[in-house]
Amino acid sequence: MSVFLMYFHIFLVVVFIWIIRIYKLLQKEIIDLKEVIGITGDVVIELKSIRSNCTNELKNIFSQAQEMAEKIELELTAKRLCKR
Repeated sequence: MSVFLMYFHIFLVVVFIWIIRIYKLLQKEIIDLKEVIGITGDVVIELKSIRSNCTNELKNIFSQAQEMAEKIELELTAKRLCKR
């Protein structure tokens, strides 16, 4: 699995965790819209934080990807995109 795909997978997991919380709140019979709006605001803040600190976030994501790869005994390698 390429490094990009590993990054992308972990990013999707982070975003999915936030979205599932909103989804579960919206599925209740009695919806607390104030809570849903608050969590939605948290999602927006989190995404903006990831975007503004992308270098640090990618380092964190890569370290998580390395940990996952070690657990399943997979070596992460980046393919060379340009020729010398």
